[in-house]
Amino acid sequence: MAAFAVSPARAIQGLIDFASSEGIKVYNKGSSRLMEAEYELEPDQAFNLIENLEFRGHTFGWTEDPEGVTYIPEDPDAIDLDQEALTYLFDEFGSIDLNRIQQWERRIYVDEERSAQDSNMIFNAIMTTLSEDAKALIFLHKEDYEFTAANGSEIQGVWPSSRW
Repeated sequence: MAAFAVSPARAIQGLIDFASSEGIKVYNKGSSRLMEAEYELEPDQAFNLIENLEFRGHTFGWTEDPEGVTYIPEDPDAIDLDQEALTYLFDEFGSIDLNRIQQWERRIYVDEERSAQDSNMIFNAIMTTLSEDAKALIFLHKEDYEFTAANGSEIQGVWPSSRW
């Protein structure tokens, strides 16, 4: 008997097998555009982008407390994250220090857990939603969202910076 889940993506426990057809489908859907209109980095569009990202997060389990990737620990480098205070990205959007988000990204990639896969889907969903002009502006700040993980792989995934 299958475990109860409210969406197919949330039914997958642990790492997503991106070598499987199910894993590829989850990745493609999670990484797809967040809204029909391209995001131009205009303040009047920000609310829609954030709401659509949070909605996607509910569908994919990114917003599940405390396991979801959108819960950022006060100290991402702490040994025992279970004891850390967490900040929900969508409650504190724009006020979480970029350095803290970068630390969290590095941590989840080192741990090689589902959160790293989820973060990558979030990053790609945002990037596919941006207009070409918006991407050109974002590309000027690659140091904010690209880094080398401890295993030497190049990562794009610090999301979403207050610049967006």
